[in-house]
Amino acid sequence: LVVGRWESDDSRHEFAWGVGNQVIKSTSDALDAGAWVVVSEGWWHWDPTEKTVRGTTVAVGMGIDLFEHRSRVDGNEIVHDLVSHGDFGGAYVERWTFDADGYLWALEEQDGQRVMGGAYRRLR
Repeated sequence: LVVGRWESDDSRHEFAWGVGNQVIKSTSDALDAGAWVVVSEGWWHWDPTEKTVRGTTVAVGMGIDLFEHRSRVDGNEIVHDLVSHGDFGGAYVERWTFDADGYLWALEEQDGQRVMGGAYRRLR
């Protein structure tokens, strides 16, 4: 569902299989003065102890230094229970809702109130 390259007007993400297709690696770039700059790298894997997909992402230049994900797939949506650390840290719900050509991204407070979001299209 998520493996591939995705782009919005000002950011892009790449998700690729890692060793033995047991980990998904991610890299995110932001557009800065007309150039793409890497702002985060992360990985997701199945955690048999917690019986969930866990992710960890390290970020720079966004007021968040570390993201901890607990993720699940629900139909065409990936839902992340997210704890972020840094100046703008907190607990959130992140949703990636996929259609044929892209996904909608939404970051929500725990009560469901939307904080931010965007739309990404798959790069072919």
